[in-house]
Amino acid sequence: MPDVTSSTPRGRSCGTCALCCKLLRVAALNKPMGQWCPHCLKRGGCGIYETRPEECRTFNCGWLTNPEIGDEWQPTRSRMVLQYTIDHGLHKLVVHVDPGSPLSWKNEPYYSQLKRWARNFEEKDGFITLYVGKRLIVVLPQKDIDLGTFDLDQSFSYRKWRVASGWEYEFNKVSQHA
Repeated sequence: MPDVTSSTPRGRSCGTCALCCKLLRVAALNKPMGQWCPHCLKRGGCGIYETRPEECRTFNCGWLTNPEIGDEWQPTRSRMVLQYTIDHGLHKLVVHVDPGSPLSWKNEPYYSQLKRWARNFEEKDGFITLYVGKRLIVVLPQKDIDLGTFDLDQSFSYRKWRVASGWEYEFNKVSQHA
């Protein structure tokens, strides 16, 4: 599993890439996933950089921060933004896929790398979630589980147990208002 680092590998920068400004949700701005932020400049960058919301300030692009991630994962090339998170103690790689290229994650070299990373995450009791707009897919070593569309008030719970061939999973949608 790639390690999360706080520094940017030498030679990497956002440049004109601002794909995170399209793909990620920004609650403080009421900006949904998959839509361009109204503060994103056409040449790239943020029009309110000095006063941007905390969730923008703390976001770390996986390609920028992790030297183990190859150049093929540069977001404007791959059409995906990688984000490492810890959610209730669970290590996850969240892959935000551009809805304009919804199958880019299935292309090589991306798909085989996602599967390899999924094996590493599974060993550490974590996994990979992939968003294409509001659609959520869990990428596991042996299969991909499409959990369907998720609204902002929904998350999922899961159960994992060992079987002879490895691990089996059960995922369920959970509404925050339930």
